Formats: sequence, structure tokens, C-alpha cells
Amino acid sequence: MSQYVIYLDGISQAQYEYLPEVERFLEELAIALPDDIVLIKGIMPYSVLNYPLTENRLLSWFWRFADRFQMSASGGIVGALIGATINIRNLLIVSVSADQRYGPIYNHGTAQVIYNSLMNHGYQLESGTPITLLGYSGGAQIAVGAAPYLKRTLQAPIEVISLSGVVSGNQNVLLLEHLYHIVGDNDFVEKEGPVLFPRRWPFFFLSYWNRAKKRGKISFVSLGPVGHNGCQGPYGAEAHLPDGRTHLQQTVDIIAGIIQGKSSLNRRILWGEAGNYDRYIQAEFNQPSYYPLNQKVDPVLYRPISPWMGRLILPAKEQRR
Repeated sequence: MSQYVIYLDGISQAQYEYLPEVERFLEELAIALPDDIVLIKGIMPYSVLNYPLTENRLLSWFWRFADRFQMSASGGIVGALIGATINIRNLLIVSVSADQRYGPIYNHGTAQVIYNSLMNHGYQLESGTPITLLGYSGGAQIAVGAAPYLKRTLQAPIEVISLSGVVSGNQNVLLLEHLYHIVGDNDFVEKEGPVLFPRRWPFFFLSYWNRAKKRGKISFVSLGPVGHNGCQGPYGAEAHLPDGRTHLQQTVDIIAGIIQGKSSLNRRILWGEAGNYDRYIQAEFNQPSYYPLNQKVDPVLYRPISPWMGRLILPAKEQRR
């Protein structure tokens, strides 16, 4: 296999079975990717033992009850409140992953879960096969937190795709090959990240996040008028963009293009978030093609200092005075 892609879902995940819109997205993504790229799913990023909330727990009955309301569209206000308890519980786990005191322990455990899943899907140690961690919403923080431990163990190139991700900026993203941060213009949940986490404030220019931005290791990709979740989110199959594609089709096109290393993403970099490297490469004089090898200088503007210049050849030692 040429590459492995691991999907980490958002904070609404309570069991191995995904919400219908997430399952539809993963099916479309699997179709868009070639056969030699393995797409791994079924990981519980909110449990270091990879246990779903609905099994093997003292309160499993309650989480099954809450998940039933979450999966149903006819639960009403009461059902929405009960279903929201899953989001609140998993949001606390994301906070643990982002915490600089307890985060390393949790992220190490999540990396072990991902490692075990890679081994079960035939990943060969010391093969250097590239790995892509695809995290949605809170799953993006879990992915960024686990990536450094995976890289240390597998010694393989690892990139992270953050889809509407709320990322703290506390983890060492400099160790990644690249971080793609994909977000919609109407995503107000993702916009909480740069406000709530000080390491993402421009003032802390020595933080891992800001240093990675300056080195061009983080690409900010806009989804256009897309929200965070629901029918207006990146998995929306009914809402359409000005170019005629649905939100889901655009998301699949962009992510499949990134995974395959194609340039047909039509990505729009948010210049307010771009690093210096992103700005530098836009200038023509910073492109190798700007300096052709067969060019000749203008003899009117450039003249030699002397007809001939070379190194000084001294006489033999016995001939010197």
C-alpha cells in the first residue's frame, strides 16, 4: 500500500457506527481515492482503550439512550438536550488532549490506539509508508496530539488534515510534514480556537503553532460559505455552492486532492492566517523559473573589470626573494 489514511470523528461520536452524513462522506472519499490507499475508520478518539460510550461502561445504558436521541431527528428540544450530553462529555476529552499537563498522557494513549489499528490493517514497520490523520472538529485536536508520538515510533512521514478542527496549538506541529486546516467561512465553532487557546495568539510568536505558520507548514484552506455541521456543514449533501457542487462534493474533492498530492484543489488561502513562506512563494522572483539557465547578461549594463581575472600563481619557494 502506498499510503494510510486514518479518520477521527467529531465530538458527536458515541459508538463505532457514524452518523449518516459522516458515513456518506467516508463512502464518497473511499470512492475518490485509488485502491492502493487504505482508509481506516472505526476508531474511538475519545477513549484511550478504543471503547465506545455505548459498551463496556457503567453508564452504557445512558449513552445508548442519549445516542438514540442524537441519531433521531424527531426528538424535539428534550431529545436535543439529552443528545448534547455526548458532545459535552467528548468536549471535555478534547480539553484534556489540549491541556499541557495531562494532554501528553492522553495523546500517547490515542497514538497507541492508532498504532494498533495500523498494524491490524497491514502497515509494515520501517517501511516509511506515509500516514495521513484526518480529523473532523474535535478529532483534529486528537490527531495533532497523537501525531508526534506516532512519528517517533513509526519513523514515517505524517501529515494532518484538520476539517473544521478546533486545534489548541499546544502540540509540536513542527514535527509534521504538513498541517492542512480546512474551514468554512461560516464556521463559528472553529473560530473559537484562535480565541480560546493563547498559543494561537499572534502575540506568542515562539509557540509551536506560530513558528509552524511562519515556516509555511500550515496551510489554511477556505471552504467558502460553509458552516460547522448539519446540512450547512462540510458534509452537507443538499446545500449547494455557487459553482454547483454540494458541500459534500467540495469537501471530498479537496481532501482527496490533498491526500493524493494533486494541485487541483482550487484552494483559497486565507491571507490573514498565511505564513511568511506562503507570501514569499507568490513573488515571481522567488520562483526558480524566473532565472533561466540560458540567459545572457546585457554587455551595455554589465562589463568585466579586466579582460582576464584568475587566481594568483606564486613562483616556486626557491625562486622567491
